[in-house]
Amino acid sequence: MEPGEQAKDVNKNSYTNFFVLFSTSTSAGFLDGVKNFGGTVADTGKNVFNKTKSVVGVGDVVDTLEYPFIQSLEIDAQEHNITQQENYSYVDALKQDVLMSRRAGESIEPLENVNIYLNKIAAKLLISWKGYEVNTSIYVVSAEGYTAVARSNGGIFIPIETLNLIESEDELAALIAHEISHVILKHHVVDNLDITLDKTMQYAQIGLALKGGFNQDNISKDLLNFQIANFLITDAFFPKWNRGQENEADLLGTDLLLNAGYSLNGMMSVLKKLAAYENEKEEIIFANYAKSEGEGMNASFSLDIGGLVEQSANKLQDSLAKRHQDTDKRLNRLNNYVKKFYRDRQRPDISTERYIMMVKKDKQFIEHIEGFQASKTARNQMTKVGTNFTEIESNAIKGVSGNNSSDSFARLAMFELRKAQGDIPTALKNLDIAMESGSASYHIYYQKYITYLQAGDFDAAINQLNLIDNEFGKEDIRLPNRIDVVRKSGNPVELMVAECLTKGNMDLFQMCQQAANGQYSPIGI
Repeated sequence: MEPGEQAKDVNKNSYTNFFVLFSTSTSAGFLDGVKNFGGTVADTGKNVFNKTKSVVGVGDVVDTLEYPFIQSLEIDAQEHNITQQENYSYVDALKQDVLMSRRAGESIEPLENVNIYLNKIAAKLLISWKGYEVNTSIYVVSAEGYTAVARSNGGIFIPIETLNLIESEDELAALIAHEISHVILKHHVVDNLDITLDKTMQYAQIGLALKGGFNQDNISKDLLNFQIANFLITDAFFPKWNRGQENEADLLGTDLLLNAGYSLNGMMSVLKKLAAYENEKEEIIFANYAKSEGEGMNASFSLDIGGLVEQSANKLQDSLAKRHQDTDKRLNRLNNYVKKFYRDRQRPDISTERYIMMVKKDKQFIEHIEGFQASKTARNQMTKVGTNFTEIESNAIKGVSGNNSSDSFARLAMFELRKAQGDIPTALKNLDIAMESGSASYHIYYQKYITYLQAGDFDAAINQLNLIDNEFGKEDIRLPNRIDVVRKSGNPVELMVAECLTKGNMDLFQMCQQAANGQYSPIGI
């Protein structure tokens, strides 16, 4: 066993309580209602901005706006006299956002100085918002890509790789401003957890077609399948804004950005990079399982995943086809908007020095990003045929060194390596180390269940499912898993299948029937 896999005494509360330290508020706080995991987002206030937002819509209608978007929204908010909800606990609400982030496969990076810096930027952006009380809290998460996620209670989660790709404070402020705008505009009320779970159900069907488990004769392809399935199902736990919502966030985010004294070029850079990252994600699917025809808005594609039913394929096509609208149109709209309402505003130059000093040169950030990159390299190497395990091991061990020891992303890399090598006890130890932190991602917990299931240890698999329920809340999506393992342990499952029928979701019921008939094959997540 390598030194990086030795169990350590970890303060379980150090990660859990980390988020309480950093929050930004225009005053006391607001919320549509605390979302209990497994429930739905409250409808309170969802029609507040209908009057103003109907003017923006999905078209390029900047000419029809009489005032800057932020001013129009403030007028609407004041007319509706929004106040703080009674018995509202912002700390409890943030815990739900953090839990949802972990459910999506992320874990919080404990970067104290960087988090203070990010939340100061958020506070600066919110100074110009006078509509009603808004709470936000920014977190850095151990995740890849160029993106950010605003959750329903005001938590905004930025991957550590995004921070590494950002080049200036203006760009960072633009990214935060865009996500804060989704929170202010209450976009989450139309992306509630019921919709999220339905998307997860659809993607679970995709996962079945990718076939779980490791094949020692084709480890690289199996790992690629795992990572693609990872993306598909994780994708279900991220908000999917429609074109109109993106237009609204673009305009309000630009108002917040310019009123805080930042450069419009920061927003332009964000939109270009976000579009590039979305295309990169989809290309992973296209390159391995899809055939594309046509270009631009007329592009279409068909999926070729062995055994995938046509209905599920169509659902995936619909999901992946909903790309952000053409970037050039968004940039052109923002330019026209700024010319109309901010023509006389001095345009500052983008400055990179402060961002480099506050983030790129922060010692904690350097340690965590180097560990993250090493783990990402190891995971990518494992998808390539003929890669030397010695080289993979070197990167994987570097990923869990130092203060990265309990990081979920890094431990998953070590887990995948040890499992591919056939060392199941050491593979499981890596998952245990991550779980001991108290902030491990859902993937860590679920991979442990999968490993027990593949090993035929059905009692341990059931116990792990119970642990998942206790940590993340009960979810209908795991009913087929439970039926599958109970059947394999030799116990009756008829009542459990009947329970599936009461949920009113035919996709779920079909999966439960498959599990009862021995035709269900749960995969990586």
